[in-house]
Amino acid sequence: MAGNIWRHDIYNLRKYYPGSIDYFLDIGGCVGATSLMFKMIDPFAKIRSIEPCKEDYAKLKQLGDEWGFRSYNFALGDGKPLCFGRKNQGQHRFYTEEEKQWWPEVPEYLVESKTITEIFDLFHIGGRYIVKVDCEGGERFILNDEKSMPLIRESIQFNIELHRLGGEVDAWAKWFNNFKTTHQLYKINKMGRDDKNQVLYHEVDAPDNNNQSEYMLVKK
Repeated sequence: MAGNIWRHDIYNLRKYYPGSIDYFLDIGGCVGATSLMFKMIDPFAKIRSIEPCKEDYAKLKQLGDEWGFRSYNFALGDGKPLCFGRKNQGQHRFYTEEEKQWWPEVPEYLVESKTITEIFDLFHIGGRYIVKVDCEGGERFILNDEKSMPLIRESIQFNIELHRLGGEVDAWAKWFNNFKTTHQLYKINKMGRDDKNQVLYHEVDAPDNNNQSEYMLVKK
């Protein structure tokens, strides 16, 4: 995954430059590849990176301390503790009390969670900002957070990877429709590359039936 971030710019970030962005919010920071990449693109941006997995967070924090961006150990959620579900690195999942059918028989630990609105309030995010959400289904907590709509509407760019755990395609189609007047929606073209081997995105009106893909809202 880190190789795709660096080599192919899967979040379409290299179009930005030093001084162009005030805040970069990385929800699902994993071990820090995206946050570090954006720190190199715009060293003046305030970067806030969130990772709930304790092991990945330890690596993220070390990287952030060395390169000058801030990291935090909590999850995007509903504001209540979530149960850690171990997968491969970058694919761990976190479940609510109402999702106990997916809890491991012996949970390793619970982790604090915050809604996206609470995250914005905590970090005082404003000005020109980009939000990247890649948290293995945790995006489902954004769907019904109506308070977050104005915050996302003000973003310069909003990247999100949709997963099968993250909500139904029809629900996301309705959600994206809220931003038609302010943003253009793009979907990643995983088979396409430009002459510099960078990933291409193409304009779409709504997510398709394969909801395990990256999408991007870009302000008009």
